[in-house]
Amino acid sequence: MNSKTYSREQRTRYRQRLLENLDRFAGFLSTAKFADTASIGLELELNLTNQDFTPALRNTAVLEEIADPAFQTEIGAFNIEMNHPALSINGSGLRDLEDSLRYQLNRADTRAAELKTEILMVGILPTFQPAVLEDREWLSAGKRYAALNTSVLQARGEDVHVDLRAAEALSFYAKNIAPEAACTSVQLHLEVSPEDFAPAWNAAQIIAAPQVALAANSPVFLEHVLWHETRIELFKQAIDTRPPEMRNQGAAACLVRGAVDHLDF
Repeated sequence: MNSKTYSREQRTRYRQRLLENLDRFAGFLSTAKFADTASIGLELELNLTNQDFTPALRNTAVLEEIADPAFQTEIGAFNIEMNHPALSINGSGLRDLEDSLRYQLNRADTRAAELKTEILMVGILPTFQPAVLEDREWLSAGKRYAALNTSVLQARGEDVHVDLRAAEALSFYAKNIAPEAACTSVQLHLEVSPEDFAPAWNAAQIIAAPQVALAANSPVFLEHVLWHETRIELFKQAIDTRPPEMRNQGAAACLVRGAVDHLDF
């Protein structure tokens, strides 16, 4: 990817490749043999801060210092992501995952400290300031991140309107999707066989609300007290490609993060 935008030809090719992959995946599900035991993996998004806990826009330098392929960039220059390899959930699988995570995070924290940088696990940094939205350095290096930002803005045809109303109200227009970068999360992946997918999916939906309630840790954004868990609505609004009138009409949302963020031509 050598451009900060996608041509119509590239978008067409992406759609074709996506459909091909879906067909291939459908064939895989009908013929593949799955392991007898489920496996788990994990993605963990992290915030980088200065020693006063303000956002530190230096993920490239921190990743070079950590020097571990498990740690990668995220869209914000103050974010990094850790991808843990899959392992069996049987026996001591969860404990093994915990021990491995702690070891890798401790090591990364020590390396980051060499650059006077802290690594924090929090949904939204309470110290996130409006100046970050205007800083040209907020975006991670890499054309695909610039292309993601451009794609959302082009689809909307206007600046990003964030309107959050909870304990306090916060409404503003952003010239980029930096508000989305303020949201970090942990994503646990569970592999199950095709026949176990439906009950596993249903169980995940049932426990989703209690999980959000128990793990809520993003009550403050841009010095405003909002919901205990602000990330969900902030993320949705920051990358929603619909203009306000389409959103008010209930048109289907098209959240492009998952697709474009991993697009590679």
